[in-house]
Amino acid sequence: FFKALLFLGAGAVIYAMSHDQDMRNYGNLKKYIPVTFWTMFVAWAAIAGIPFLFAGAYSKEAILGAAVNVSPDGASELLARVAPIAGWVGFGVALLTAGYMTRLMMLTFSGSEERWRSIQPHAHHEEHHEEHAHAHHDDPHGFFYTDADAPPEEHEHHHALDAAHEPKEVPWEMWLPLVVLALGATFLTGYFMERNEVFAHWLYPHLMEAEHAQYGKLILLIVGTAMAVLGTVYAYLLYHAKKLPESEGWDLSKWSAFRRSANRQFEIDESLAGGSVAVGGVVGRVFAWFDTWVVDGIVNLVGVSVRYLAGIGKYVQRGFVRSYALLMVLGVAGILYAVVRMWMQVKGD
Repeated sequence: FFKALLFLGAGAVIYAMSHDQDMRNYGNLKKYIPVTFWTMFVAWAAIAGIPFLFAGAYSKEAILGAAVNVSPDGASELLARVAPIAGWVGFGVALLTAGYMTRLMMLTFSGSEERWRSIQPHAHHEEHHEEHAHAHHDDPHGFFYTDADAPPEEHEHHHALDAAHEPKEVPWEMWLPLVVLALGATFLTGYFMERNEVFAHWLYPHLMEAEHAQYGKLILLIVGTAMAVLGTVYAYLLYHAKKLPESEGWDLSKWSAFRRSANRQFEIDESLAGGSVAVGGVVGRVFAWFDTWVVDGIVNLVGVSVRYLAGIGKYVQRGFVRSYALLMVLGVAGILYAVVRMWMQVKGD
């Protein structure tokens, strides 16, 4: 429920912000799109793991609890070793989840600063256009876009966000599914499903109900809640006090080296593309050598052989009648010799 709500809620925000998808241009949107804000608030609380009111904490507890409580009694030795580690790593990731989801809510909906009001006429569009051109045309390996495939240069003009923009709530056809999903992400829905026999047998493996469970539900709930609170408080203090930090703003020179590297996907895409070019070049050179020396070599050898045999044959087929008459005489003599020899052998027997 809450994952679907986050995706649809993000779409509602993008709709309200003239299709701009950069949170650096948001702020104080709860004033303009309250339905989207409150439904997204439910989704945030659920995925962050806030207990008692929202269902996400209990589904997270069930999944991670099942992992940390795996024992050799009912699993392979490898699974018994790996699963608990994966479960505790999952609790650590839950802290990060609460942190970045709080960041999303703070930068998008909170604060008094409406950052899109600071967009200079044409300036943001030029910067966005430059980023768009870089993303689509700075493709040194020719893997992603050709000039014919790239989107037209002018297609962003009608989606430009400017200082005069007034965010508007999505129509009811769009916010009604948000409300329905928000109800599904609350504690009451999770409570009902967990205690309804049909849903309980369908949704849960009951691994945590085993008597040998090392960590009970209370311990897991405390750990999960602690991760949610720590991640939420850290992000709240960081983004509520500083608004949009300069280290995350439009001036990339103020970003940390780690953030700049993360913005480039830690060079993974470039490494994959460069590696593909390098490996592909080696493979291509191997096939080129094979084509030149093996395939073409066989074809050329056949051609040379035919030409050599033809060179020999030209001394026989010279076009002189006397030569052909001589060959005929020799041929008849050879046939007579063979016939006489065979006759003599038969007579001798």
